[in-house]
Amino acid sequence: MTKRERAIAAVRKHGWTEEAVQVIRPGFTSCWSEVRADEELCALAVDTALALLKDAEPGGRWRAAEALGKLGDKRAVPGLIRLLKNVSPDVRWRAAYALGMLGDKRAVPALKRALKDADPDVRWQAAWVLGELGDKRAVPALLHALKDVNPDVRWESAWVLGELGDKRAVPALIRMLKDADADVRGRAAEALKKLGSEEA
Repeated sequence: MTKRERAIAAVRKHGWTEEAVQVIRPGFTSCWSEVRADEELCALAVDTALALLKDAEPGGRWRAAEALGKLGDKRAVPGLIRLLKNVSPDVRWRAAYALGMLGDKRAVPALKRALKDADPDVRWQAAWVLGELGDKRAVPALLHALKDVNPDVRWESAWVLGELGDKRAVPALIRMLKDADADVRGRAAEALKKLGSEEA
């Protein structure tokens, strides 16, 4: 078995944990800063994770997504974007999270679409990541997400709209002050305050 094959098998089983690192490089720790600082190990880690994005098992795919986010290698962005369409909701939300860690705005269109995902955890994660990316192209999709049936998605979307600082959100956020959920109402009020609205 080659070093690459051992690495893939270890990460598939353990994720990018100390157990996996010990298989790949005995005596090495799982500290991400140390992994990134070791050129050979980081290259092997990225190569392993990219290969696992196509793994037959959902666990392999989400562990790969998680690892790529932590490794910070933007070569992973196209593959992670593709994972936003994966059949497994666990894979989709971890892919969204990893895209947020990578901070690459190429992901914005796909994350906007993910706000309509069938799984509420994926929709919430997409809203959060769009806030992290800080791209105002997301505002129309986030405004639509204020109507989501899930209150967690609504309050995260309200919060992100406040963070983005786009006053187009003010009328919709004012309406959210009458939301059935108290947390959503609170988030809407905070967002309006950030936007300088007198309705806050």
